[in-house]
Amino acid sequence: MNTIPTAIDNMADLRAAMLLLENRQKTEGEDLRDWFRVTYQSMRPVNLIKNALTEVTESQDLKDHMVSAGVGLVVGHASKAVFESVSDSPVKGLLGTALQFGVTNVVARHPELIIAAGRGLFGLMRGAWRAARDNGQTDEAEHTDQPHPHEAHSGS
Repeated sequence: MNTIPTAIDNMADLRAAMLLLENRQKTEGEDLRDWFRVTYQSMRPVNLIKNALTEVTESQDLKDHMVSAGVGLVVGHASKAVFESVSDSPVKGLLGTALQFGVTNVVARHPELIIAAGRGLFGLMRGAWRAARDNGQTDEAEHTDQPHPHEAHSGS
């Protein structure tokens, strides 16, 4: 970038300095107008909404927080419903609301614990299902080696 000389001794130097300043002003003015256009476009409501939605759909951290909050709300509501179904007392209704709030907060703030518990529960259920399935196959195998009572003696 051309710089303005520190000492201007004649009219030719003055004109050259003026041209440099005019060119700099023109370039900076164009840059400022471009920046203003970009800023104006980004601040339009439709673009603000579009950018926010794009950020929501692309942000894994935000998705995780939304899932945690959603799971917290569902579990909290379910715990309140279970608690309130036991009794119709107004005091228990208030306690149910407090329980819902507490459970919602715990689940939303510690989703990793809930995920670990869910995986553990799922693993136990899968193990129990496999054990039941394997026992069923073992029982069938034991029964296939023995002749059927009606086929015991066929006279051959």
